[in-house]
Amino acid sequence: EDALISRMKTEEDFLMQQNRSIGVWVDFYETKLTDRVIGEFIDLMKRIGNRILKLGLVGCSFMDQLRINKLIPKTEFLSTLPVKYFDDPEDANTWLVSELR
Repeated sequence: EDALISRMKTEEDFLMQQNRSIGVWVDFYETKLTDRVIGEFIDLMKRIGNRILKLGLVGCSFMDQLRINKLIPKTEFLSTLPVKYFDDPEDANTWLVSELR
C-alpha cells in the first residue's frame, strides 16, 4: 500500500512538469484498492486535475468502480472529467488518444 502511494506521488511530480494537459490511464490490475488507496488516488486527481483531459481506469473490479464512482461526484473537478473503466490497457489507450487528436 505504501509503495503504491509513493508511486502515485512520483507520477504526480511527472504530470506537474508537463506543459500541456494529457489523457491518463491508471492500471489498477492486481491492486488491492483499500479505502486509503482510493482516498489517496482521489486526492491526487484533485491536485493534478488541471493537467488531465480524460482518465481511463484499468483493472478495477465492479465493486471498486462503484466505490470510486461514489467519491467522484463529491469532488468538483472530477465530476466533470471524462472517466471510463477498462479491462484491457490497450482499449484504454485507444479511447484516450482517439478523441484527443
